[in-house]
Amino acid sequence: MPETHVIFITRDDVLGYGLPIYHIGRKIEEVGTDFKDEAYIIYVNSSRQDDTELGRLMKDFHCKNAKDIHSEVLARRVYELKETQEGVDHMCREMDEIYNEGAKLGEERGRIQGIAEGLAAGEMKAKKETALTLAEKGMSASDIADIVKVSVKLVQEWLSGNMSLVK
Repeated sequence: MPETHVIFITRDDVLGYGLPIYHIGRKIEEVGTDFKDEAYIIYVNSSRQDDTELGRLMKDFHCKNAKDIHSEVLARRVYELKETQEGVDHMCREMDEIYNEGAKLGEERGRIQGIAEGLAAGEMKAKKETALTLAEKGMSASDIADIVKVSVKLVQEWLSGNMSLVK
């Protein structure tokens, strides 16, 4: 596998040791040696904005205006993306794409939820029909509830709601 670094820049000190940065490697616990898969995780606490190189970078990440950013490279790119028409157009396209992907996910979740609700409603309808059929055969509400796996109270509601139709 190629060397990988996953960097989490967090709002606060999520690990709680009071450090600005944490480097996490993997170790084979039983023998106490490093696992050489070259996969690393780094947590950066962005609330630490001191006068170190990392602290200044975290401060830059919190700046809203390019002119307030210390890093020339970052300031130039922020200026391009936020303060030029080409950059603004680019960011608008990116945001539209993110929004559209989110909308598609929401529609899919809604469709799945609708299917699940439909299945649950169908299952409940089948249980009610079974309960009514068993009641017509003289079975008690308690026995029906055991068979269709619902509460006795629900079976009684079904039966009382249906009695006017039966008579």
